This record gives sequence, structure tokens and C-alpha cells, in this order.
Amino acid sequence: MKTELHEFNGKKIDRLRVEVAVMSLFSSVKDPERRKHFVDLFDKGQTDTFKLVVMQLLGPSIEDLRRFYLCTDFTLVFH
Repeated sequence: MKTELHEFNGKKIDRLRVEVAVMSLFSSVKDPERRKHFVDLFDKGQTDTFKLVVMQLLGPSIEDLRRFYLCTDFTLVFH
């Protein structure tokens, strides 16, 4: 699942809307050989605060990676 705030610091955020549009286009690919290269979109929705997308898991979660590498100073803050 991916989530995104509707707004951050007063600015509208639309990354997930674009991702959903792209995943929806990919879902129309009929050739199974080509289709296997695209993520499956299961559901989408929103709350008063967040937009969300439920999609195929593509690999380990950030938490799983942190546990595997035992990196105690791991952070999600981008500089």
C-alpha cells in the first residue's frame, strides 16, 4: 500500500493520481508476456487526510530491509 497526504504545507500533492493513471493503463495490456512487467493495482481510495493505493508487493518493505541490515540509524528523511 502507498499513501499520500492530500496537501503538504498548503500545496496539493498528486503523485499517486499519476501513478494510478499509469497502472490503470498497464492493466489493459492483454499479452501475458508483456503484462508480467507491470505491477497489479488492486484498489484505490481516500480519507479526509490521505489518498491510498493498494498494489502488488514488489519487494521487501523498508522495515524488512532495516531489520535485515540491522541499521539502527536508518531514516526515511530525505535531504
